Amino acid sequence: MEVGGTVFYEKKEAGAALLAVCQSMKQADAMINVGQYQGFSIRLKFDSWNKEFILSLKNENVYRVSLGSDENGNIIRINNALEAIPQKLAEAERKLETVQGQLKNAMGEVKKTFPKEEELNEKLERLSELNALLNMDEKETLMEGEEEQDEPEKEKRSIHDKISAYKKSTQLENTEDRIGISSEICIG
Repeated sequence: MEVGGTVFYEKKEAGAALLAVCQSMKQADAMINVGQYQGFSIRLKFDSWNKEFILSLKNENVYRVSLGSDENGNIIRINNALEAIPQKLAEAERKLETVQGQLKNAMGEVKKTFPKEEELNEKLERLSELNALLNMDEKETLMEGEEEQDEPEKEKRSIHDKISAYKKSTQLENTEDRIGISSEICIG
């Protein structure tokens, strides 16, 4: 392990050098380069939130290790982190395989048609008819020609006829409102 330009071959000496760097740090939460270990660059920072030193081993990825106060213990922690890399890689590959399978299934589901689409459209059409009928009740408007019809004929009218009559009466009301506004403008 290289720490601060000096190469160490004994765990205890390397661990002591790391602790010396930790004690000499003057700035919290700032990452400093420390040296090299087994092809990884070593960087160190003090995490002021958790009140601990974090050693980062960086190559293609970054692996973090929390340091303690024991010289040998820190080297063991670093070695454990490096030895866990193949297990983490295998776990990541399993997760990737699972996600790819889920993506494939989702893509298949998206391409499928909704089996009850026709029924859904019928229900939506019926819902809009019922909403229109409810709106007619709220407005309490008389439809054109209702006074002339006797009761049995009113009941025989289809929902479509009732909606059409409602639309005509609404259009007539809107036209009358516009005419009233126009005449006020002309008079004014």
